[in-house]
Amino acid sequence: MELRDYLDLFRKWLWLMALSTAVAAAGAWIGTRFMASTYASTTAIMVGRGLDNPDVSAQTIYLSNQLATTYAQMASREPVMRGVVDALKLPISWQQLKGMVKAQPQPGSPLFEIKVISTNPQLSQALAAETARQLIVQSASERLKDEQGDSIFLQAQIDQLRGSIQSVTAEIDRTKKQIDIETSARQLSELQSRLSARESQLGEWQSRYAEMRSALQGSEVNALSVIEPATPGWRVGPDVNMNVLLAALIGFGLALGAALIIEYLDDTVKSPEVVERRLHLPALIAIDRMDNLENRTEGLVALLQPRSPVAEAYRGLRTNLEFALLGRPPGAVTITSANPGEGKSTTAANLAVVLAQTGRRVVLMDGDLRKPSIHRFFDLPNNIGFTSLLLDRDLAQRSALREVEAVPNLRVLTSGPLPPNPAEVLGSARAREIIDNLCADAEMVIIDCPPILAVTDAAILSAKAAGTLMIFDAALTRLDAARKALEVLEKAGIKPLGAVINKLDREHAGGYYRYTYYTQRGYGYGEPAPSDEGEGRPRGGGSGGGGGRTSSAGAPAPVTASARAGWRQRLSETISSLLS
Repeated sequence: MELRDYLDLFRKWLWLMALSTAVAAAGAWIGTRFMASTYASTTAIMVGRGLDNPDVSAQTIYLSNQLATTYAQMASREPVMRGVVDALKLPISWQQLKGMVKAQPQPGSPLFEIKVISTNPQLSQALAAETARQLIVQSASERLKDEQGDSIFLQAQIDQLRGSIQSVTAEIDRTKKQIDIETSARQLSELQSRLSARESQLGEWQSRYAEMRSALQGSEVNALSVIEPATPGWRVGPDVNMNVLLAALIGFGLALGAALIIEYLDDTVKSPEVVERRLHLPALIAIDRMDNLENRTEGLVALLQPRSPVAEAYRGLRTNLEFALLGRPPGAVTITSANPGEGKSTTAANLAVVLAQTGRRVVLMDGDLRKPSIHRFFDLPNNIGFTSLLLDRDLAQRSALREVEAVPNLRVLTSGPLPPNPAEVLGSARAREIIDNLCADAEMVIIDCPPILAVTDAAILSAKAAGTLMIFDAALTRLDAARKALEVLEKAGIKPLGAVINKLDREHAGGYYRYTYYTQRGYGYGEPAPSDEGEGRPRGGGSGGGGGRTSSAGAPAPVTASARAGWRQRLSETISSLLS
């Protein structure tokens, strides 16, 4: 598929995507409005007292960070949660409370945060504060509070020992200076003995100082303290805008997926590209759907609405058919379809009209001897027709052909009385003789045939013709049915001239397949256009209808040489327009 195909697919299902998106968004908005609001409260806890110590080591920081991760995991465990439930006398289990509490350590920091979400702002604050308290109570920091006096005493001893070390160090320095200047042997011996004693005492005090410092640091690392108390919770949900946006995206995605699945499963002949790519059959034209037709007569748009796009499409089919028939021996053209109701009779009637409007002598024959319908398009009687010629050899062919006053060059051969054995009748030598006589008397013979898959009549008639047109309903004909119909023709040695995609939605008819010659020149629906010799006006058909182009006396005007020249000129313009 090309980008244009995807854009066409998007335009086709845009209504479903818009509807699904709107419904999902509206449902999310209504549902969110009825949801209870949720509130969040947080409290921050710090591990250790590194901020109080100006001489903190890297090892202390590392241990505090590791302990912060451990305490964050402990915050939502059973001992702490059960303690919160018991302390606040909550009517819920600790497992339910666990779903409301979330502890998150801060990367690279001795801090971790406890966050509680509930439907009440005061309750979320109380739960956050009590969770922090229970964690501290059940940790080593609570024991440190009982030993706080020992820590203070230990700090005092460290300060006293630091002063003693400093005084001994100063005394040792003075003794060394005295030794350097002393000359008496007895005094020198006493100074050396005193220096040795002081150095030994200094070493002992330094060792004790290091041990006391290490003990004091160990109590500082494993201490918990609340640095940000819990506050009344703030509203965190539900987020109406986010819910509506997510629902709209989900609705759009589901609709898009459904459209793609439907298109993937849809095996109808929905476009000319499908016919050419999947059936390997030339698509001669694509004709728009004609809705709200109350009877067969209204389907004759080439006569009743000659300036409509559908009528122009039939003129495009006329030109493309002429190209397809180049190089073939003269003969009739049969029109058939795979199944009933695909528009073959409508196509045959309109094609015959537009062919006759070019000045050709055209005969439209109803070859459907089971459910004939051609006579209804032109409001003609069906008492005499094709079967009448079969039964009565003395009946003149001219007597069975019906003139169409609205289209001077068009004659219609209706089916006539229906026989009990249509296939045998159509396969007879007399039927072939009648068709040959029609081809000899007219420049173009169009035969409306029954559906191929229903009966064998179409294959019998197509074997006698110069070419066959396949009619496919864009929304009805399935690819399997189309292939089977082509296989039936292939077994009979028939290669169709091409296909007509009928009843196509307007947005799927590409510019290449839709013949809009007059529309491009500025003539649209209901607009007057220059008079065209030979082209019938919408004045009805049959014996009771009005005429086409008439003279002042009301009789049909004769076909003049200038009229034929005008037709040739317009045909040349039409061909040039298509080729360009």
